[in-house]
Amino acid sequence: SQRPHSRVLLVDLDLNEGLSRFLLKLTNPLSVRDAVGRVDEMDDGLWQEVRSTREDLDVLPAGLIDPVQQMEPERVRALFEFARRRYRMILADHSGALEPYSVQVLE
Repeated sequence: SQRPHSRVLLVDLDLNEGLSRFLLKLTNPLSVRDAVGRVDEMDDGLWQEVRSTREDLDVLPAGLIDPVQQMEPERVRALFEFARRRYRMILADHSGALEPYSVQVLE
């Protein structure tokens, strides 16, 4: 992310133990769940509100741990399509449990 003209996004999809908010000391209370929940209305203005920034890295942290609440794979795919138009590189942190939304991202 420190290279010129290289916008990078980290998406924490580990909804069971996502630590990105804590490790990066992010203060924005919004998360990847909020972004996925509002993906139908996503535009550059809303994106600025929902994503967090740490130095030159944009982050969508996992949010509060809630193993019952899952994200719809189609909505996650739409979020990644939105982000792919804005970032040179997108890093996705998965839980390893191969949730349907994680499989959609990997595909």
